[in-house]
Amino acid sequence: MKFIHTADWHIGKGQAYIPHTVERTLDAIDAVYAKAAELGIYTVVQAGDVFDSPSVSDQDRYTFAHKLLSLDEAGFRTLIIPGNHDEIDKDLSALSYLSLLTEQGRFNRTVVANKTKLVVVDGTGFLLFASEPWGSLDQHIDQVCEGSLDLDLDHLVVVAHTPMIGSTTSLGKVMTHGSEFKSDPRVTYCAYGDIHKYQRVGPRAYYSGAPLQTDFGEVCRTGVLVVDLDEPDDPNFVEIPSIRLATVNHGDPIPENSYACIVYDDDKSEDKVEKLPPSVIKKKRKVDKVDLTDIQTAEALFSGIEQILEKRGLNTEEVQLAKQELDNAIVKG
Repeated sequence: MKFIHTADWHIGKGQAYIPHTVERTLDAIDAVYAKAAELGIYTVVQAGDVFDSPSVSDQDRYTFAHKLLSLDEAGFRTLIIPGNHDEIDKDLSALSYLSLLTEQGRFNRTVVANKTKLVVVDGTGFLLFASEPWGSLDQHIDQVCEGSLDLDLDHLVVVAHTPMIGSTTSLGKVMTHGSEFKSDPRVTYCAYGDIHKYQRVGPRAYYSGAPLQTDFGEVCRTGVLVVDLDEPDDPNFVEIPSIRLATVNHGDPIPENSYACIVYDDDKSEDKVEKLPPSVIKKKRKVDKVDLTDIQTAEALFSGIEQILEKRGLNTEEVQLAKQELDNAIVKG
């Protein structure tokens, strides 16, 4: 069996500054299903964070429900779990209305799981783990493989949304907290969501990454994984086309098909009057870098950044006050 592994769509992300952000995300979602159809694959696993916030607008809620119903009618089976951005509390999420449609039989194939659920497709069990406090993932796997469920499965796929210790975020940060991966021979493949960068986190366990950039600064490739359960540790990463979020230095060319953030040097004003193309939607000043190696005291720290503070417009009294506050913080720490 083959399926598409995707996650972290974050519908509604960047509404304050990204033009047509919902439409941009929905276009990327369409591209995911177009690629699936091109490959003859009609099962799509979405591992959480459909929305960027549980307080999604009614319009965005209805728009996505209509799209999901249309994809279902077109023959796609979409299996969805909530992510941390979807969750309101342990019993409620931004996906609850879609879960209700599942329970009422409005979908022919699609399953939106607000609680942990096992869905069997062509001999493959998809354990849609919704992270309830009353049951660990290991307990659910035990129930499927050794417990009260009398099933004859060819494969078991775990779908979960969690940060894995040792994984690398789309901004280059290595995760030092979260879940620790445990390989289980009973599980054929683990489809994870939460980290936006495609990567392997263990034997037959992967983050698909997000199908599009959700913020400036994300420089990793964006796409989905095509998973073949006959070769579960060798999924194929497929890039998905979308409008990029590009960060460029002032004066450099702006990439085509992108929204851009212009970075200005310290000696240039981002407020200067100049004609910028409509694709420029954000401006910022270049961050001053200070070597913090072996910093022990406030004096040592401010020896590198005092001029920066003054350049930012702080007067001498404000600089001295900031130095005193930092010195107190270092002593307490």
